[in-house]
Amino acid sequence: MIVAQFESIYHERVLKTLVPGVLKALEKLFYDNNPNDWFTIYCITFMLLHHVPVASADRRRYAKQHNFTVRNFLSLTLFPILAMC
Repeated sequence: MIVAQFESIYHERVLKTLVPGVLKALEKLFYDNNPNDWFTIYCITFMLLHHVPVASADRRRYAKQHNFTVRNFLSLTLFPILAMC
């Protein structure tokens, strides 16, 4: 319980204040179009895109653990054949 409270405080007080500055710096990096920054942009993009399935898998695990309704939205809407699996 204490860990969850610390994570909540960290998210509310630290991360929310840093997000706008980080996004502005990232946007500037993208729009400067400097060829020397390609690897930095590649790494940042990879990390951000990698976080999406990791966070989704964690939310799915949490929902299953607490007996919430779990469904695969993409397989139900885009790929009906996968919904049978």
